[in-house]
Amino acid sequence: MSGGTFGRRCRIVAAIVACTAGLVSGPGLWSRAAAADAGGVTGCTATALRLTVRGLGDAAGSSYYSIDLTNMSSRTCTLEGYPRVSFVSAPDGHRLGARAGHDPVYPGRRVILRSGRGAHARLRVGTAPDYPVAACHPVTVRWIRVRVRAAAGSLYASFAGTTCELPATPILSVARLQPGWGA
Repeated sequence: MSGGTFGRRCRIVAAIVACTAGLVSGPGLWSRAAAADAGGVTGCTATALRLTVRGLGDAAGSSYYSIDLTNMSSRTCTLEGYPRVSFVSAPDGHRLGARAGHDPVYPGRRVILRSGRGAHARLRVGTAPDYPVAACHPVTVRWIRVRVRAAAGSLYASFAGTTCELPATPILSVARLQPGWGA
């Protein structure tokens, strides 16, 4: 095996270990810099974006999804940091369970979205039935809410699943926004 192949495999294994270990960290849900202009380009608002949530597969007691955001406006805008992700009872409804923690696998960067371009963040959803009922209180989920920055508004997508109603049981983690749509 060549050194390059070995290095790539080691990085993949390290990413999988970090995900399955439930490493979540980070002080804020998005960077203050994301709220500021980036060379005359302002941060994206919910009205400029289309949200798509796509399944990526299952591994180690979790399901993985790509949160894809597409700039539907005619203006260029920016995204940065971690999106704020939670399950909700309905659009504009109350939150179900804990908000997503941070998965620091990917380095953060400012993403510039031209019209029609996209960005994504990987979402890990733990399997609610794996938790004791007393620590979880499983509930059915029908909606997911995503906020990309403070005061930008919320985006909603239908979502079929189960989560732990108790906020003390973190079941979600989200990676930083990256350019392009998730694979």
